[in-house]
Amino acid sequence: MLWSRWQRGAHSPSEQSLERAAQIIDAEFRHGDAIAFAPEWLATDRWRFESLWRDHDSSLTKAWVPSALEDRWELADFSRLWLLSAYDESSESYPHLSLAVRDEPLGLNMRLRLFEMPKEQILFAFGQHLDQAKMVRIGPKAGQQIRCRVLGSRQSCGPKWWHDVYVKMQQVAGSRRRCIFVQPHPDGAVVKMTWKDLPAAQRLEGRLGNRLWAVRHPEGSPVHFRVRVGRTLRHEQTLAIDDVRWHRWQINLSPQERTQPVTFEFSAKEVAWRQLCFDARLMGAAKPGPSAAGTPQARQSP
Repeated sequence: MLWSRWQRGAHSPSEQSLERAAQIIDAEFRHGDAIAFAPEWLATDRWRFESLWRDHDSSLTKAWVPSALEDRWELADFSRLWLLSAYDESSESYPHLSLAVRDEPLGLNMRLRLFEMPKEQILFAFGQHLDQAKMVRIGPKAGQQIRCRVLGSRQSCGPKWWHDVYVKMQQVAGSRRRCIFVQPHPDGAVVKMTWKDLPAAQRLEGRLGNRLWAVRHPEGSPVHFRVRVGRTLRHEQTLAIDDVRWHRWQINLSPQERTQPVTFEFSAKEVAWRQLCFDARLMGAAKPGPSAAGTPQARQSP
């Protein structure tokens, strides 16, 4: 029992370590700072950091990066990252992060590191402009089309909570991620989200995955996901009901596509528990000249 308690203590931050970490961040805080904890379940007395961000007229809810740091997707909105670790991570690597500009030992194998984030040129984050989308449900009856209504920060698409589309922290692919929740409905219908008047960009990037509760329930059928730029189908994939991955996708935009509307489509023959989370962004300023890519399978919708 004593050995187990010692082992737990060696991997748990002390109050002194947490207070020292908060003091360092407080003294060097900048707006645009994010914070992450490793391991993700680290007990951190979050009130301490909530108070710190609030004292700087910021919000820990927006600055906290709860997901595994396997890529920079969750970090793109920030200029710096504070990483508080509860054990020696010398054997671990974050290849998408630059060398730490600060590495502060805090005792009991605790470390506080500061990383500078390479500046990503995000021209448009779809999740931040959900109220600008035209969102409709088409079918399943021929000629049927029902438009969703903007209610605050969400799109209301029916009487049930899971009919709505909104941005929230969700459990996806073994971690927690901020993403757009959507469950297509009813059976056989297509939920379409269209944004117009978009800035010219070089590429359209996104992430997609099944919500944890969707994977836990065997009901429903695979969900079909499509991305159209203008009227051209540029990406499509199908998520099996037991798919637990966080899928990455990217579309390189031709000069003619760079200001076209973007539409995301979701559908399933049986929609019970088919709850997804996705995110998308327009990246990079468009430059004159021919496109660096193009997809041979792109085709006009009927």
